[in-house]
Amino acid sequence: MHDTTIESFTFQTWPPPSDGSPRVLAWPSWRDGTELSWIFSELWPALSKHRAFLCLRHDPDVDGVMMTKAKTMVHNAAKRAGVADSEERVVMIGGSLSDEEWATIGDSIDAKISGLRSSDTPRRERLRTVCAVELRTAADVDRLLQPDPHLTPLDIYRKQFDGVPGWFRLPAIALWDSLLTFQSTNGVRGNFLEIGVWKGRSALLSALHSAEGEECVHVDLLPSEEARANLKRVRQSGLHFFNTTSRTLAPEILPGSGAPGYRWIHIDGEHTGIAVEKDLTLASSLLGPRGIIVVDDFFSHEYPQITFAVIEHLKAHPKTLMMFLCGYSKAYLCHPSDGVWLLQYVAERLAADLEERGAPPFTLFKTTDPLDLNAFGIGPRSDGLLFRGPDDDKALLRF
Repeated sequence: MHDTTIESFTFQTWPPPSDGSPRVLAWPSWRDGTELSWIFSELWPALSKHRAFLCLRHDPDVDGVMMTKAKTMVHNAAKRAGVADSEERVVMIGGSLSDEEWATIGDSIDAKISGLRSSDTPRRERLRTVCAVELRTAADVDRLLQPDPHLTPLDIYRKQFDGVPGWFRLPAIALWDSLLTFQSTNGVRGNFLEIGVWKGRSALLSALHSAEGEECVHVDLLPSEEARANLKRVRQSGLHFFNTTSRTLAPEILPGSGAPGYRWIHIDGEHTGIAVEKDLTLASSLLGPRGIIVVDDFFSHEYPQITFAVIEHLKAHPKTLMMFLCGYSKAYLCHPSDGVWLLQYVAERLAADLEERGAPPFTLFKTTDPLDLNAFGIGPRSDGLLFRGPDDDKALLRF
């Protein structure tokens, strides 16, 4: 094994010694040092405490940077973070790898770091194929590198289903997990409905939050055997599949349509305004106490009809549904009687829950009076603010 030393760091080639230490895989962007700096400043102290090997993937054909420069970037990032470790805990996995070689490495990994960015890149796509728990915060490191860690629904989702195709990305995943956990910890019970399933990427997260006795209903005109197989890995019973359009559905034919009703409904089916109106009517008739309806592609420039359909429905049925939150191309609706409960959660606890889940930097917006519109917005970090109120008083939150 040949080592290359750059000042205080001694880099190893793969594999590191088999001394029982956890192996953590990351493939940062080598075009700048942002992700490396984040790893060393935010995660390295916890990784070091667990004597983990940080295994950094580098492929010059993908990364456009030579190995010597990559090693210098590692040293500089560590130096900026105040790391002065001479132990051989940083491993470089360089060169081109076949699918078989990558799979072999993945099988020997205990955890992975997917980085700050949530968009798909060749690096991210490769990491998604590695079945290992994902570390996004120092708390994740301490919690998940234990000998027998307790895995949350989100941990299981990131480990087992990160590679499922779909457009369900980290900001929305963290938001869903926060809301679903908030429901469960507050004793909310009910069924789950997914209109538009495809490969099951979003349905899998909601199913992981379901409890015994709660039904999970999946509606899609084009059934996916992959989605069915994955969902059956989550639950052996309580799964229902309807191979049809939502236009044929009526509340009485759906499992669990009586009390307590449905606590989580995701509308991501036929992307026409007419279909969304029909789906909202169905969803509102099924919604149970403290339930939430999520409408996909809200404010999407590709599907403006969805935004108009949601707004028109809310205006026509103000005593049936209200929007309490929107962002990352989704609208979150509830019964008006549950509005204060959910608005208070968004104002007081959602930010901490999202940060705990390693969500990318965000801002929660409440930029108008509740009489104008009583809903929060959420999006990428704006002006360095965690919360942003009205233009004339950005520190004021009214709900």
